[in-house]
Amino acid sequence: MDPYTRSEIQATLLAQLTRLRAFYSQLSEDVFFTRPPVGWSPAGNVRHLINATVALLIGLYVPRLFLRILFGKNDQPSRRTSLIRDEYLAHLDAGATAGLYTPLPVPRVRSAGQERLLNRLEKISLYLSRRLESFSEEELDRLRLPHPILGRRSIREMLLFQILHNEHHTGKVRARQPKG
Repeated sequence: MDPYTRSEIQATLLAQLTRLRAFYSQLSEDVFFTRPPVGWSPAGNVRHLINATVALLIGLYVPRLFLRILFGKNDQPSRRTSLIRDEYLAHLDAGATAGLYTPLPVPRVRSAGQERLLNRLEKISLYLSRRLESFSEEELDRLRLPHPILGRRSIREMLLFQILHNEHHTGKVRARQPKG
């Protein structure tokens, strides 16, 4: 699937949320909170996805006039997901990191910690999906937000990045799980 319109992006975000929640929920608490020798724990990845989603959501609440003043107007058509993914992976290959979005170790406070993190991801993702309803298709292409690695991007591209970013991190966690 290659979502592009607002409604396609919303549907993809919601379907993806269902898949992500199912995947992370089936991990045992020990696996969820244990950091592998390389990379982040599943909990760390979820925390990172939450932080990235919150940052995007905050950007979508900035008044449109301020977005134009701060980040300028996008004068090109928004790119498709495959081009955004290629650029993102090229930056990662060149050494780009999560920087300020690197998750702190997630303490295992009590047995509800895993569920609490997944509930937070779900809640913030639902807010993001609902917030999209206030943007026209034209605004998704013309208004821009800053991305820490990719620079200034249209809101549509930021949303498409959100989808591929969720898949990227979950794919890394999935690849680290024992086959069986």
